[in-house]
Amino acid sequence: VYKIGLPFPTNDNPSINFDVGSDGSLYVSNGQDIYAGTLSGGFKKLYSAGNDFISELSAGIGGVALIEKNPDNGNRSLVVLHGGSKVRVPTSAGSLAWSPNGHELAALGGKGIGHIYTDSLGVSAYVPGANASNPLWQNDHSLIYSTGSQVWSFDVSQEQSKAVASLSANQSIGS
Repeated sequence: VYKIGLPFPTNDNPSINFDVGSDGSLYVSNGQDIYAGTLSGGFKKLYSAGNDFISELSAGIGGVALIEKNPDNGNRSLVVLHGGSKVRVPTSAGSLAWSPNGHELAALGGKGIGHIYTDSLGVSAYVPGANASNPLWQNDHSLIYSTGSQVWSFDVSQEQSKAVASLSANQSIGS
């Protein structure tokens, strides 16, 4: 267990998002700003969402992806901060996960179909299933995700999904 000195006060903050990249980088958000550092500290501010709220973040190799939501109109944007650059696209996604090699990003959830993006936010594949969520990469080519009471496996290179597990009626999978 590590005690981490956060770069912002936590007194009035009900939500702190964080993730650790495979390179050991720690990304943490207070809902408005993203900071990068390590378990031993040394945080620096990478990004500010202004009036938007950062609802999700996912650490990749040398960068971080985040979903920010506008509190006035509910619109969401997917933002990738990678190698000193920032790329933004509109999204309906609510959950994110980088592939182990850091080249692809799963953005799932919301009302539409899920997307697999390249690290520069070009679409490389579409994940079937409305309201898909809880993405977890098995390896660089296989994504596990849930929709309702089912768990699915998606082969990115073949763009094919198959159900791998189902819960009984009245049960659902949550994050």
